[in-house]
Amino acid sequence: RQHYAGALRQYWKGISEIDTNNHLEIYLPKSLPLAYLWIFPLPNGEANVGCGLASDLIAKNSIDLKKLFHQLITEDPAIAHRFRNATPMEKPVGWGLPFASQPRSVYGDGYLLTGDAASLVCPTTGEGVGPGMMSGFIAAQFIERAVKNNCFDKSMFVNYDREIYKRLQSDVKKYKLLRRLSPSLYNTLIKIFSNLGIASYYFNKNATRWLNTAASKPIEVNM
Repeated sequence: RQHYAGALRQYWKGISEIDTNNHLEIYLPKSLPLAYLWIFPLPNGEANVGCGLASDLIAKNSIDLKKLFHQLITEDPAIAHRFRNATPMEKPVGWGLPFASQPRSVYGDGYLLTGDAASLVCPTTGEGVGPGMMSGFIAAQFIERAVKNNCFDKSMFVNYDREIYKRLQSDVKKYKLLRRLSPSLYNTLIKIFSNLGIASYYFNKNATRWLNTAASKPIEVNM
């Protein structure tokens, strides 16, 4: 379960104090380390709002994600006031997120897996669009070679998993380190990093890296 997360999403309209530059917002509840709530601005005054937490922590703490989500947006002093005049556009939708922290078999005779199918969600952020696009880009290189050789056996896709995971290794290592920390120490470090601006620097640096993650390292398709 530590290699999966439970997540819940709900679209809203009319949330107040949305950032004028449409920056993504992430909240880390002090009461629940390693959980986070997000607010992602969308056009027409709408927003994607949700929360997520590693599945083993959900089970260990007997957490009901719907209740947790409702509690955060109605009671948390940092954000509750922003939802008072907002309107939900749907019922909350839950989903399981397969982390890249547990490598899977991602290729075989006649197939390659990408994105969530290959369990490539970043374990540190729960982000899946970047890894999905990255794995699709890499898969295309292996498929191109298979087409040129008119051979789609498993042997044509050897090293595909290596090329994927070497671009996710840093996130996996950080996740495993975080899981070794005590909740109190985790909260203390987050507070220090946020106040010093380290968290913002780290996020911006990693966002830039993700934009170039597939192309920044040569993709080696040869066996």
